[in-house]
Amino acid sequence: MPKKLLVGLGSLVLAPIVLELGFRALESPLEIDREQLRHMRAYVCTGDLGWYAPHPYWVFTKKGNSFGFNDFDWKMERTPGVQRILCIGGSTTEGGNSYGHKGAFPYMVEQRLEKRCGHDFEVLNAGMSYWNSAELLTSWFLLLQDFRPDLLVIEAGINDCEPRVWPGYWPDYRHFRHPLRTPSFSLERVLLTRWSDLFTWVQSSANVADIAELTRFPLGGKSEYQRTGEMDLSTARSFRRNIEAIGESAAAHGVRVMLMTCPLQPPTERTLREAGHYFVGVPQHNEILRELARDHGWMLADAARIDELDQDRRVRLFISIAHVIPEGNQLKADYIVDALAKDWPTALGECTGR
Repeated sequence: MPKKLLVGLGSLVLAPIVLELGFRALESPLEIDREQLRHMRAYVCTGDLGWYAPHPYWVFTKKGNSFGFNDFDWKMERTPGVQRILCIGGSTTEGGNSYGHKGAFPYMVEQRLEKRCGHDFEVLNAGMSYWNSAELLTSWFLLLQDFRPDLLVIEAGINDCEPRVWPGYWPDYRHFRHPLRTPSFSLERVLLTRWSDLFTWVQSSANVADIAELTRFPLGGKSEYQRTGEMDLSTARSFRRNIEAIGESAAAHGVRVMLMTCPLQPPTERTLREAGHYFVGVPQHNEILRELARDHGWMLADAARIDELDQDRRVRLFISIAHVIPEGNQLKADYIVDALAKDWPTALGECTGR
C-alpha cells in the first residue's frame, strides 16, 4: 500500500508537469498567441486591464491616444481653415470591427469629405465601447466640448438598453453602473497563472477584461424585459434628457448638431430570446433621436435606414447585433455626408462631387 500510494502521489505531481511541458512544446505548432497569454497573465497577476483604464467621472477610458480614445492623437488647438467634426458614441462609433479606427465611420467621413472637397477636414472619433448616454454626457461637459468642433455627431441608443431593463431603475443609472475596479484573484490562481502557460491559455479570452462584467452590477435574476416582455417607455426619459442636454449645450456654443440612428442586425430566434430588449429599446431610442432632431432643427443621419435593405445584404453587413463590417460603416459615413450636403451646404463650401 505505501508503494502504491507513493506511485499515485507521484503521478499526480508529474501529470501536470508533463502536460505543461507538452503544451509548451506544442505552442508553436498550435500557433498559440503568446501576446494573448502575456495579457492574460498580467490581468490575473497584476490587475492589468489591458485596453482599459479607470476614470473618475465617466467610469473608464482606453489606453489609446493621449485623451483616452481609440483614435489618432488629437490636439486641442484648432488648425486655421480646417473644419472639425467630433463624433461621440459607443463601440458602433469607435469602430465595432477588427479594422480599428480605419474601419470606423468617422475616419470614412473624413476620407469622403476630403476627396469630395479637395481640402482637409478633421474628424475626431470619441467613440467608446460600452459607453451609454450618461458617459457621453459627462465626457462632453468635462472634456469634449473644449475641442470646439464645428459639427457634433451623436450616435447613441444601443448601450442605454441594458440600464433600462436592470432591476431597481434609477434615472442616473446608479442601479446599473459602478466604477471600473481592478480585479483580484485567489493566491492559488495567481500562482498557477504565473507558472503555467497551459492554465493561462485555458483562462484566456479575446479581450481579457470584459468591460461589461467589470462595470455593471450583477443581474441577480431576471431583467425587467425578461420578466414582463416589455420595456417601459418612461425609462427612456434619461436617454432623451442626456442626448438633448448635450445637443443644447453644443448648439448654445455655435456647434452644429447631427444625431445618428442605430441600425440592427436582422433578428433571429436566438437573438430575440437572448437579447430581445435591444430589438425593442433601440427602435424607441431611434424615434427619440428623430423627434429631437425635428424639434430642435438638428441634422439627422438616419442610419437605421440600413434596416430597410434586403435581408441578405443586411445579414452580410452585420458582425453582431449592432456592429457592422467596414462596408456598413461606409454606409453610415454616406448618410452623414449626404445630410451635410442637404442641411448644411455651407460646410462643404463649393464641393459638388460625390
